[in-house]
Amino acid sequence: MDSDSADVDELLLRLTQRQDETSLEVLYERYGVPIYSAVLRIVGNVSDAEEVTHEVFLKIWTKAGSFDRAKGTVRSWLMTMARRQAIDRTRSKRFKARNREVNLATTSMEGRGANAHELSSGSSTAVRNEEKVMVEEALGQLAEAYREVVELSFFEGLSHSKIAARLDVPLGSVKTKLRRAMNELRILIDAES
Repeated sequence: MDSDSADVDELLLRLTQRQDETSLEVLYERYGVPIYSAVLRIVGNVSDAEEVTHEVFLKIWTKAGSFDRAKGTVRSWLMTMARRQAIDRTRSKRFKARNREVNLATTSMEGRGANAHELSSGSSTAVRNEEKVMVEEALGQLAEAYREVVELSFFEGLSHSKIAARLDVPLGSVKTKLRRAMNELRILIDAES
């Protein structure tokens, strides 16, 4: 990037700091596509990439004054902000996914007669029963091959390798089926809640 372009970027950022919408629009025209592309590579889906790109430009609007020329160019500042926002999104999605898996495991433990100490302490019986019904309904909607690996994993507590041995299929197939099943369950449970 030449110095004239870098100077223009800094001017646009200073004007954006003063709440000049046109300057933000020009920054978007210059960097919207590269930011979106970088974000898409990290988050892996169009919807999240669009949301994160929007969030990045909102941050530019509110944090333009935090740009420090001594630390790099406007372009590098924008791309770093975009990468961080995208990584935060993936971490957030993983965190939510892990919580759903914990809820599924908790519900399955209750179905097997787990004692109160094994169950999450903050949930009321009514909420756990509602979650249990939701999970059972979602499981009932899964294809048989997916339901089978979920039941073996969560209800019988088998490891992936033991499931592969029991079903006489490759370990990779079990992992793939379980991952797809969990994704399907998340979608089904989200749709119900």
